[in-house]
Amino acid sequence: MAYYGPNSGIGVFLSNHPKRSVPENLRIGVVGLGAGTLAVYGRPGDYFRYYEINPAVVELSKADHRVFSYIRDSAAQVEIEQGDARLSLERELLEGKPQRFDVLVLDAFSGDAVPVHLLTREAFDEYWQHLNAEDGVIAIHVSSRHINLLPVLDGLTDHYKAYSLINFTGGSYPFIESLWVFISRRDEDLRINGLVLSPPPVLQLMPPRLWTDVSVENLFRRKLEEKTLR
Repeated sequence: MAYYGPNSGIGVFLSNHPKRSVPENLRIGVVGLGAGTLAVYGRPGDYFRYYEINPAVVELSKADHRVFSYIRDSAAQVEIEQGDARLSLERELLEGKPQRFDVLVLDAFSGDAVPVHLLTREAFDEYWQHLNAEDGVIAIHVSSRHINLLPVLDGLTDHYKAYSLINFTGGSYPFIESLWVFISRRDEDLRINGLVLSPPPVLQLMPPRLWTDVSVENLFRRKLEEKTLR
């Protein structure tokens, strides 16, 4: 729960989304289940769709002998799609089932094994098709101690001529510091009450870098060849 407090970027976004004041229901997609913590922001009539590759993680949050109760206690309707998120999202598009998410949360990058195929241009081509065409937003959690993903997100923002907002929130027990990036087609969709531009205090400036499926594949091929030669 430590990354998702009410003062975190995603906490502020989900609590103060314009549809909360109408009120209207939210459709929220989340890549990466974890303990299912974000489901606590669900309200009656909301819909959460999680994409999780690890069946053991699903069992911890969903089975009768569940360890975590966030999904069970959520006021929203919650569904879990098990499997690789990108393949699941691609299949849904092929089946003519775009999800029309108000926000798609990418939350799979905190560990030391980053699923880079979720951050390529081709992956974002699919994400945009699953968003609410009017005001959908992609929220990316990049609180990683292992890799700086901000240049990659800058590259994606530039490529799509989109808008982005970086939000760093310091930690206060029981929560810890978190770094979120929000990307949208329109600048006004990032004007959420309480959600402010706040870069991390230590930020190494680097040029934007656009990842593609081909560039990532070539990188891994070179690394494998170097390892073989050694």
